[in-house]
Amino acid sequence: MVLSSLREVKDPFRAAKAARRLPASSRIRIVHLGAAETPRWAATAKAEMAANPRYVWRGDRPRPEVRRLLARARAMVLSSLSEGGANVMSEAVAARVPVLSTRIDGSIGLLGRDYPGYFPIGDTEALARLLNRIETDAAFLERLQRAIARRAHLFRPAREKAAWKKLIDETLAKSPSPQRRNRQADRLGSDRLQRT
Repeated sequence: MVLSSLREVKDPFRAAKAARRLPASSRIRIVHLGAAETPRWAATAKAEMAANPRYVWRGDRPRPEVRRLLARARAMVLSSLSEGGANVMSEAVAARVPVLSTRIDGSIGLLGRDYPGYFPIGDTEALARLLNRIETDAAFLERLQRAIARRAHLFRPAREKAAWKKLIDETLAKSPSPQRRNRQADRLGSDRLQRT
């Protein structure tokens, strides 16, 4: 099973299209999660399920179910055309699930430049090759798993909390206190009065 997120991507059926190109012997199944953003997406997902036995769209699911499915997945596909840093990617890394992603800035920022699971935007054939490799090439799958494990510490809640606290503290330290801002405003006001 390979998860694909509908909510987070702008090219939501790339994994389904890639699964169609897998060898007949492949046992990969694309499980697509997330609410359809338009009625057209929902109709496309339903039509794809009818035509593609490797694809199932489950729609919007509760967070605990998403986590359970993610933990059981062999990989997660993020086929975005553009992404600032998808939450689903962070969840996959935290769960130690390999990611197959388009080579976009948001993913590179999260996974690093040398991550081995990238494919070019819109390249169905390249994604199909990666899907086939995670199923047939144990060394490649292990390489992805090691790369994800090296990044996992970056997504720990305690680390994220500490980073937010540090950023807020630094920002507050650089900005004037409310009392100082009031004194500055008072000085500006009295300067203007003296000049008039």
